[in-house]
Amino acid sequence: MTAKLEAVLIEDDREDAKFYKPIWQRILEKVWPEVRLNVQENFDDVSSFVDNRPHVAIVDNVLQTDKGERDNQGLALISQLKSEHEDTLFILFTRESFTIESLGYRTPNPDVIVTKTPLPNEDYENSIASQISERISRLPIRSIDFDSPDDLNEEELDLLTAQSLVEQCLYSLQAFRKEFGRSFDAIDKVRLSRLGGGRSGAGVFKCEILRKTSTNNSQFVFKYTNWEDIGGEIDNYHRHVRLQIPHHVRVDLVGVGRVGAYGAALYGFAFGGTEIVSSLTKPISEGRVEELFSFIDNVVCRDAIGWYQFKNDVLDVEEYFNNGLEYSPSKDSRRLEGLKHNLSDYFPGIDGKVTDRSVEFGEMSLDHVRNCLRKIRGENLPLFVSHGDLNSNNVMVFLGGSQFSLIDFEYTGLDTVYKDFVSLELSLRLYFPSEPDTDNIQLWLSAESDLVDALEENTHNDFAYLPEDARELYENVLKLRIKAKEFIEGRKAQFSTAQYEYALAFHLFKVAALPDWGKLEFPRLFFSYLASLDALSRY
Repeated sequence: MTAKLEAVLIEDDREDAKFYKPIWQRILEKVWPEVRLNVQENFDDVSSFVDNRPHVAIVDNVLQTDKGERDNQGLALISQLKSEHEDTLFILFTRESFTIESLGYRTPNPDVIVTKTPLPNEDYENSIASQISERISRLPIRSIDFDSPDDLNEEELDLLTAQSLVEQCLYSLQAFRKEFGRSFDAIDKVRLSRLGGGRSGAGVFKCEILRKTSTNNSQFVFKYTNWEDIGGEIDNYHRHVRLQIPHHVRVDLVGVGRVGAYGAALYGFAFGGTEIVSSLTKPISEGRVEELFSFIDNVVCRDAIGWYQFKNDVLDVEEYFNNGLEYSPSKDSRRLEGLKHNLSDYFPGIDGKVTDRSVEFGEMSLDHVRNCLRKIRGENLPLFVSHGDLNSNNVMVFLGGSQFSLIDFEYTGLDTVYKDFVSLELSLRLYFPSEPDTDNIQLWLSAESDLVDALEENTHNDFAYLPEDARELYENVLKLRIKAKEFIEGRKAQFSTAQYEYALAFHLFKVAALPDWGKLEFPRLFFSYLASLDALSRY
């Protein structure tokens, strides 16, 4: 079965519908080889048809009533529906007497206006087909498959919206072709496999384009979130990525889509092809950290990348954490509520409490990170151009871990020098397979304190007193911090262990407040936050 161009003809005059349907079928088949054209006669029930997100909606401009014909009803209907269905091409089908003045104050306007009188006429039909081909924004695909039914949370994004976003991205990818859909008419379906996201309203998927006639199926990465964030990501991609990322980690933003409040981006990669793609989260969650450190050595610390060049840009530490958007105090109350909710859910039998000033757990009471900030008042944070959200879900791994690429540039720009390393450390803490011992939180506090001491004193610590899984975790965290320190100092910037710990604590506070963590993930985040607060209390 070939993908069909889905269309609806909204025509309440049965005789006219019978006459014009084969004409419109013929016109649309000049646009796309397979067309499913439905007729809807009831103007009052049109929204249910349009909610199925057809590629094309043809709307008669005249409504038949008991009192005779009512003109410009199709125009009114399009102006009503189009703002919520920008992914559908709306055609106003009207009499020859229609004039531009009839549009009046009604917006949005139809995409195409077609008059009835010349039809049928081959030249006119070819002209209409050409206009549709130039204005349509979606490449029809037969279906979207998900590897797991849980991969798409329909409370966030329904299947029809997801399909429309993918179709728009694929259209963007081939839009330079002279003939609509020529290079993609062999697509059978698209398979999406979740790579990450989902807690903050975004989803990241491996996107496989499957073809009937070829085993050379293309792989991309598809991301959806709200349109405002996608718009910012597009801007940052062109400002900081397209010309500053070298070939060995190159990523191309090859497609963009929008449905209502949702937006989507489709990424392709220089070495793409049919290699298995995963995010860096996968090897970390399997206890393999070789890929993580290979990524740090071969991408982050490579001079070829245009980012991470220190040019003496600095920012007061309090201004960064108190006035910046990501860690703004205006978000504290919501994050405190999230932390309270998670604490009661994951530790129902343990005496724990979150207040505006502190977090209590067992016999401990520690000030929240913002209340500790005064201790480094007056210090300056070095700034680099950074990815801004370099968690392991945004690092794509290819060819068995020998090549990497980046996605998600919503926060890319000038940022604290520690931010990307902190994001990678948090991913290591979150996904590395270790099980926090809720009965012995003191071990985590001791390990965090030893981390700080080892970094400041340039000494080694094997964390022998920890259980094996936690020992491996902290050995790798220390290794990551040493690399961060060597890298930052190698770029002629000043590394501060205290500033790094503050950056980590703020990020842990933000992430630990998010909902729907796994049964081991939140304890790892929460214990890391407590340990970080305890380390800060010693300054």
